[in-house]
Amino acid sequence: MLCPKRSVVLISSDGERIEVDERTACMSTVIRDLLVSRGDAASDDNVDSGVTDIPIQNVPGRLLRKLLEYCRFYNTDVVTGNKHAWNASYLARISDTHEMCMLSNAANYLNVPGLLELLVGAIAEDLKGKTVDEIREKLHVDVRLSPEDETRIRDEYGWAFES
Repeated sequence: MLCPKRSVVLISSDGERIEVDERTACMSTVIRDLLVSRGDAASDDNVDSGVTDIPIQNVPGRLLRKLLEYCRFYNTDVVTGNKHAWNASYLARISDTHEMCMLSNAANYLNVPGLLELLVGAIAEDLKGKTVDEIREKLHVDVRLSPEDETRIRDEYGWAFES
């Protein structure tokens, strides 16, 4: 069993060092498995006040902080407060759909299923009913296809364009 009294330092892809308690960090199964495989996970019988550094590739500090905010709220068996209201407030603090997608990539990379589910649902809701151009704008997609390529793709994948 993991001990919440021990800290780990997560080092983001841009070098930011974020100290967090082990129980919160272990909401990510990737981090938990890493700690267990390295033999670094503290147990109730073996409380170590040392700090373990864990490099987190592919996740910049600003996204890692947002991911950990979610993990801090949900890191106990009993979550106090209204989860629905907290989730809505959490999503409102994310600047746009593009950032939500980047955060969902981080949640997927670090395997934080609850956060991934929350974000994917919010992204789907945000994109529902939008045109291709509106979706491109929301997701900051600049790639423009030639008219011939667009026609070919619509012919090949017509089912995706049906309402």
